[in-house]
Amino acid sequence: MEYDPAVGGVAATADPADERLTGAPYGTRPSGPIRLLYSTRVEDARRGRGEDRIVALRLPDRAVFVIADGAGGVSGGGAAAEAVCSAAVEECHRGKPADWSKWLAQVDRAMVRSGSSGLAAAVVVEIGNDGLIAGASVGDCEAWMFADGASRSLTSKQVRKPLLGESAALPIAFEARLAGGTLVVATDGLWKYMDRSRIAKAASIRPLETAAAALVDGVRLRSGTLQDDIAVAICEVRPLGEPGQLPAVPLAKVELV
Repeated sequence: MEYDPAVGGVAATADPADERLTGAPYGTRPSGPIRLLYSTRVEDARRGRGEDRIVALRLPDRAVFVIADGAGGVSGGGAAAEAVCSAAVEECHRGKPADWSKWLAQVDRAMVRSGSSGLAAAVVVEIGNDGLIAGASVGDCEAWMFADGASRSLTSKQVRKPLLGESAALPIAFEARLAGGTLVVATDGLWKYMDRSRIAKAASIRPLETAAAALVDGVRLRSGTLQDDIAVAICEVRPLGEPGQLPAVPLAKVELV
């Protein structure tokens, strides 16, 4: 297992006998291994005072992304977000949770028992070696899939309040499959200030590091400052036989205005 806050990738083998993929709602069923490439980026609206956190875990059979947004207006937001990410690392060391929504509910209760005063929103996305996506969210962190000109929210049914740390959060699970396309997972510092069409355009930029930077730059004010902290992970899924990060779209040829 590897903790990678920057950029990486994992190749895995799909199981052609896995009937969970039959009739899946997004993309086409993979006929062989898939390749997952990703890049992450975090920026503070106020340097050194940010409350958004992200962790990317590369595992032999899957990749797990956890994004947490500490709630403003109360003390301990950053610590709460950090606690969620740290708990995810520990959980993945122990094994695979049967249900990420139940895991988030357990984290919610554990935060209260620890005496933490902070609150946090969070989304967990697990991408399996067959392209199957499973996860859960609470609050206003979101995950979207983009492929073949279409988009789909994985977190459309999430419950925004209560947040983690109140012992009353209601995490909502989701499941989907992405055999080919792009997944964007981020805090509300992206989704509140950039519309979906502009996000889709930025997500098409390659390499992925440039796409992640374009997503952050897309919510900057003219002064160059941010209205809110932002944490974003962008993932590309391709069949292993196809080159990763294709088709390439230069930043100069993508209009985000």
